[in-house]
Amino acid sequence: MSVGKPDRNSIRPQVHSSECSGLGVEVGYGVQAESTQEKAVLSFEDEAPVKVQVDNDEIEAIDEEEEADVPLCLPAQYQPSRSEFLDHCVTHYPFRAWCRHCLEGRGREFGHGNHNGAKEHNACPVVSFDYGFLSDHDEIVTQEGFEAAGEGAAKVLVVRDSKSKAVFAHVVPAKGIDEKGFSVDALVSDVKWLGYSKATLKSDNEPAIVKLLQEALRELRVQGLEQTMEEHSPEYDPQANGSAEVGVKLLKGHFRTVRSCIESRLGHRIPVRHPLIAWMIRHSASLITWCAKGQDGQTAYQRVRSRQFKTRLMTFGEVCRFKLRSQEPTSTHEDGRRWHSGVFVGIDRRTGQYMIYSDDQVRLARTVVRVPEADKWCKESLAGVRCTPWDLHVPRETEIIFKEKIGKGHGDFEEKVIVSRQPYIRASDLEEHGMTRGCPKCNHFVKYQTWGSRPHSNICRTRITAELAKTQAGRIRISAASDRLDKTVEELGQRFRTDVPQGEKPEVMVQHQPTEQVIPQFLPIPQSLSLIHI
Repeated sequence: MSVGKPDRNSIRPQVHSSECSGLGVEVGYGVQAESTQEKAVLSFEDEAPVKVQVDNDEIEAIDEEEEADVPLCLPAQYQPSRSEFLDHCVTHYPFRAWCRHCLEGRGREFGHGNHNGAKEHNACPVVSFDYGFLSDHDEIVTQEGFEAAGEGAAKVLVVRDSKSKAVFAHVVPAKGIDEKGFSVDALVSDVKWLGYSKATLKSDNEPAIVKLLQEALRELRVQGLEQTMEEHSPEYDPQANGSAEVGVKLLKGHFRTVRSCIESRLGHRIPVRHPLIAWMIRHSASLITWCAKGQDGQTAYQRVRSRQFKTRLMTFGEVCRFKLRSQEPTSTHEDGRRWHSGVFVGIDRRTGQYMIYSDDQVRLARTVVRVPEADKWCKESLAGVRCTPWDLHVPRETEIIFKEKIGKGHGDFEEKVIVSRQPYIRASDLEEHGMTRGCPKCNHFVKYQTWGSRPHSNICRTRITAELAKTQAGRIRISAASDRLDKTVEELGQRFRTDVPQGEKPEVMVQHQPTEQVIPQFLPIPQSLSLIHI
């Protein structure tokens, strides 16, 4: 035996059966007992029953092990470190029950059972879309509830792809087609991002959303996606559009999560009509596309792009510093510096750049730097957001189409004798200046080669009037129409005027207009709810 190294047998503890009586364990450490060359196994067979004295009554203990049904217990929650909690707050994916913001936004009731039915694989992807409503108070599920909520509600267009499970969302001013064409362009952009050569657009049968679908189909075909079809859910059964309903549910859940997180940091409530909400809705949908994994272990982004989403993210709404792009002139900023501060509001889907709100506009940046935790959250900076994606949308120029000239007597515009209120648009005017795409009367002629009874749109009438004003004859016609209008008002009364509303139902007011609408203020919340709890 070497010096300084004790023998293994000298340090092995000596275990005797008398010391382990009643333990029901085997004696030994992997070696044979020296006396019997066998393992000594202890049992209770030779032991007398244990007797316990309780209040002079002798109770005999039961030798056998007690049997009982072990109830199922709710799992104990993991206690994350502060670093883990802050990293989780960037995307709030995956869902974590220890995060109170995840519970607030996406916590659900216990399910009623499992359904292991296999879904039929559809070779042609179906892009479904529907409208959802956001409210500062109660949940809104109908148009009547939205109108009753007034300024305390917002309307969202939610798009979901059945194949990749990608989700897109846009706050819109009204159902159907708006005056800027924002809803149509947003839907077309979503479908083009998916990269399909053939797709089906699906919606319910509400007239406003059907009109949006038809206009989006026309625009997609114009831009080269010719194999685009339409599909509708059965009448009186809007719930049949299940993919869109799932998209609305997912979006609302993650939106509530992101909103709860940022409100707890600010200590104030953010009204749904505030412009910041429009960017938050868009970013929440993007987080679902980037982070939510399906049963195949892939995200929607991976299914579409065949690669992982690798852009390094920040928490929505946090203050950061961004650098001007290499070729971007410093003259766009008054101070002439290259680095500036702003609020992170999302990722540009087309270029992958960071979208930073700074100096009353949204700027794109490739290089950003996060600031220390104490400087990340500024209520004044977030409340100062004044524009939305709808405000920044540049509408397309009015599209002009010309009809083919045909022989006299075939398709000529038949003028009718009516009470003149505005300059009368003749068939010759449309042949000379072209028809307006989107005008009900012009569209009817293009489709059926007859003019029909629907009037020209205001955009079409304004354009033709502007063209007439460029000639002497046209100016005479405009002046005569103005005189006839004055005479009509004088003889028949104020109700025949066309420049004031005559009892029609007013159109839905366009929201988030910085010059016309007062931006709602953040509302303070109790101090106990504004703290960040892990």
